[in-house]
Amino acid sequence: EIALGHARARAHRVTYVGELGWELHVPVEYAADLYDRIVAAGAAHGIAQAGYRAIESCRLEKGYLYWSSDITPETDPYAAGLGFCVRLDKGDFIGRDALARIKAEGPARRLVSFTVDGFAPFHGGETILHDGRVVGSVSSAGFGHTLQKTIAFGYVPAALAGEGAFTIVAFGDSFPAVRGPRTLYDPKNARLKA
Repeated sequence: EIALGHARARAHRVTYVGELGWELHVPVEYAADLYDRIVAAGAAHGIAQAGYRAIESCRLEKGYLYWSSDITPETDPYAAGLGFCVRLDKGDFIGRDALARIKAEGPARRLVSFTVDGFAPFHGGETILHDGRVVGSVSSAGFGHTLQKTIAFGYVPAALAGEGAFTIVAFGDSFPAVRGPRTLYDPKNARLKA
C-alpha cells in the first residue's frame, strides 16, 4: 500500500503488456484526482494516453492470452499451453480426472500464434486453413506495432501445431500466415526485469 495524492493505493507490480508496469487500485472516488496527478507528474517524462488497442498490440506480441477468446470454459490448459499452471498432485478437485487424462493422452488441439507481414483485418473468428483445408479459427488477433505484423492466435489440431505455413481468410481475402513462437517480442522477459 502506498499514498498517492489523497488516496491510499494498492500497487501491484503486474503487467498485461509485457513491460515493467504497475496497476494502481484506489477507491473510485479518488480515481479522477489520481489520474490528474499521474498525468501531471509524467508530463516531463513524455507520458502519453494509450487505449485498449495499444494494450492489445503489446499483449499479442508477448503471447499473453485473453480470457473469453483465447481461453474459455471450453478450452483446457494443456491445449492453451498453460499446463505448467496445473498441479495434479494437490489433491482431488473438480476436473482433475479429465485434466490427468488430457495430460497423459495429449490435447487434441493446440493454441498457436501466427504472423502476417503488414496489416491484415483480423478481429477473431477468421478461418484458418492448412493445405486448403479448414483446420481452425482465430481466437484473437491484432496488429503488433513493434513487429509491424498482424498477430493471430488460434486453435489447430495438435498434429498440425508444428507446421509452418497456414492461410487465414478474412473478409473474402486469403492471407499467408506463418506459425511462430508464442512469445514474439522479448521471449526472455528482460523488459519485465528492467
